[in-house]
Amino acid sequence: MPPQPQPQPQSQSQSQNPKTTESKILTSYLLTPAPLPSIISLSEFASLFPKPLQARCPTSIRTLYRDLQQQRNGSVDVVTENIEEETRRAGALRRAVIRTKREAEAEEYDDEVEIERMVSFYFLFF
Repeated sequence: MPPQPQPQPQSQSQSQNPKTTESKILTSYLLTPAPLPSIISLSEFASLFPKPLQARCPTSIRTLYRDLQQQRNGSVDVVTENIEEETRRAGALRRAVIRTKREAEAEEYDDEVEIERMVSFYFLFF
């Protein structure tokens, strides 16, 4: 059996934007399929009710389905807003981590410079 090709690691410029990736993952996991008709049609919904009720109150079943559809659409809108907010918060958190890391690296560099100054000062006088 021939060896399987190993996937090449992506460079930073080739990798996807983390914000976009996070948004795509959350959206595909939480919202697909979101619209009620893609989950259950009106006829399938009506078939969940007893036959006598289906015959006697078809408009009530239709009204109930439309109400459920509006409630679901409202929920989908809230989830979409939450995904957008979470993506913004994650971006802010990512920026804060990068900033903290850079500050820590700058402090580390400053400590090294200070030690070098002290050593060179020591050798000047001794």
